[in-house]
Amino acid sequence: MMVIFQERRLMPGHEEPRVTRPGLEVLGLQRAELLVSDADAAEETYARLFAGQLDFERDVDAASGPLDCRVDWNFGLELVHPRSSEDKIGKLLADKGEHVFTVVWDVNDFELARQHVLANGFEIQREHDFGAHGALAVHKQMVVRPTNTHGLQVIFQERRME
Repeated sequence: MMVIFQERRLMPGHEEPRVTRPGLEVLGLQRAELLVSDADAAEETYARLFAGQLDFERDVDAASGPLDCRVDWNFGLELVHPRSSEDKIGKLLADKGEHVFTVVWDVNDFELARQHVLANGFEIQREHDFGAHGALAVHKQMVVRPTNTHGLQVIFQERRME
């Protein structure tokens, strides 16, 4: 069934209908974050898998922080490795092993997304307004508590350019 669906999406001239409802509008997947035990090995694995097309950026600001994060923004893939087994992310890796850690979706409006999440019985674990930075005039994120989403850390974010 999935193969048929994927083939249909690739048919020339075929467009999937977009289902929209008033309120929350999910614009698309921004990135998936993988929690890995060896960031170098994971980077090499995905480089081989995708024929060297990945170009991971390392977060220079976080070089001395608790996480080794490497992101390919074009592919929407982030590798996350805790530098210590003693912090909460290190303990999560030890407890659950390597896995899809977080999935980030862009939304049209942060406040509408917030209202939607709360109105539907989900709990917001944390919110952050990054403020204007770089080319972004708006950058806000909320994390839905993973115990509400079968263990997956879901992030909704609004990003708007200047």
